[in-house]
Amino acid sequence: MNDILCLLVAACCASAAAAISVPEAPNGRIASSTPDQSSNEVRALPGYRQQLPSKHFSGYITVDEQAGRRLFYYLVLAETPSDVLLLWLTGGPGCSSMDAFTYEHGPLLFSFKPGADEPGRTPTLSDIELNPNPHSWSKTASVLYVDSPAGTGFSYADKPSGYVTNDTVTIDDLEVFVARLFEQYTQLRQLQLYVAGESYGGVFVPLLTQRLLRHNQRQAAGSSGSGSSSGSGSSSGSGSRRPYNIAGYVVGNAVTDNAVDARGQVDYAFGAGLVDADTHRDTIRTCEAHDWRTAAGSPCGDAMDRLEAAMGPVNAYDILAPCFSGSGSSQQAAAAGAASSGSMLRPAAAAAAAPVIAASSWATNLFAARKAAGGGSGATLRHTISCADRRAALLYYNAPAVRAAIHAGTLEQAGRWEPCSDVLHYTFTAGSMIPMHRELVAAGLRALVYSGTADYVVPFTGSRAWVYGLGLKASKPWHAWSMPGSKQVSGHAVQFEQQQPQQQRRRQAGRQRQAGRLTFATVQGAGHMVPQTHAAQALALLQLWLDQQL
Repeated sequence: MNDILCLLVAACCASAAAAISVPEAPNGRIASSTPDQSSNEVRALPGYRQQLPSKHFSGYITVDEQAGRRLFYYLVLAETPSDVLLLWLTGGPGCSSMDAFTYEHGPLLFSFKPGADEPGRTPTLSDIELNPNPHSWSKTASVLYVDSPAGTGFSYADKPSGYVTNDTVTIDDLEVFVARLFEQYTQLRQLQLYVAGESYGGVFVPLLTQRLLRHNQRQAAGSSGSGSSSGSGSSSGSGSRRPYNIAGYVVGNAVTDNAVDARGQVDYAFGAGLVDADTHRDTIRTCEAHDWRTAAGSPCGDAMDRLEAAMGPVNAYDILAPCFSGSGSSQQAAAAGAASSGSMLRPAAAAAAAPVIAASSWATNLFAARKAAGGGSGATLRHTISCADRRAALLYYNAPAVRAAIHAGTLEQAGRWEPCSDVLHYTFTAGSMIPMHRELVAAGLRALVYSGTADYVVPFTGSRAWVYGLGLKASKPWHAWSMPGSKQVSGHAVQFEQQQPQQQRRRQAGRQRQAGRLTFATVQGAGHMVPQTHAAQALALLQLWLDQQL
């Protein structure tokens, strides 16, 4: 399942610069060989005293020369033979994929040494220790973490205009990024590419997947162009004239459609016992009459306010967590310096958004909340998701020694690393992703849509509704799934399939596309960021799906 082509001979590939022929693994997958660019290899990380579990590479790809927009990437090669490359995009918009690297499914676990973070002490870089993550997604695939758009994480622009962006420009830049990255790391083309992400990544992922798919279709039709006609950059070079080995995509707790996502929140709140029947009924009646437009001061927005007031200050990202979102913080939130807000996030808010500054709490970044979320003073407070401790990452990624090790820009170049950006001026332009999913599955791609069942922000109820609404035939009916070797139910899943007519099947990137398959799966008890709260289950889910055993 994991295969960045780069290898597990990682133990001693000091000469990473030379291209290596790709050996076949015993299971038919590709054993990792080494990408062409040794200058971008990460050879050691502060706080980690062992050899890295696999080869790591990082650096920048310039995607727009005029504005000087540069996207930062961190490439983790598979720890075992695999032919899969996951391109990971965290949501926001404006939230760093390096946060997922640090706290969700990266190869290392970040923590403070015992006693280093006690009240009254100011931790330093030497107080942070890194250890192997037994549930890293690099156990089963190579993972490419991308900070997108520019202004997110370590990615930056030379001009202020580079931070004024929208969904279209973001995908334009990502298309250029993929083309130019594959020019540098040519062996990546041999891997099966899956675009993956969570939250607002539910918009980025299908849009980018569609863009890459259409690139392949143009190549099959004899066109040599790349990029959209409205793109902000052009992906020149041989990489842009070759098809991508795009196999499918993965989205978790994914923002998809304003109305469906908002209705899902209302149904979830009632089903989870957070509101009573009258509140549930009144909210649906009001919002259906106003097309689920939840802008501030609108009838539906006011109804959602009343519903969330009835819910109380629960942690919207994980209703089972002991931390809460009110003005008073739990011990965990206080220790994290977490921003807390009484207003819950709702996906439909993005529909009413004009250009917004992606600032305040992570919640605000996720959906451009219709009114400013609360938050303390200072960057640390303003960029911490409620009830989440990001102190280790903030200290680690703003240390000059770490930035040098991972080839990230200096503070003067790229600014402070934050979990979510406070410099973006972002306009939401994409609309519903439901037609996009229908198109991608019809094209023969595989899709995994997963949801943690303890998330209110983008709940499984909404995702389940739109998945079933696609009208696909269930090829494997609803069933419980468990981690290998366990009888404990980890969640539930259903698989849908759309068989294409014989004449519509096409050979793309060297393999015959036949039936598109979409799998919807839940992870029992997991929150908005499934790999963070249920790491073992998330890895098992990914492995089972890649092996077509889910």
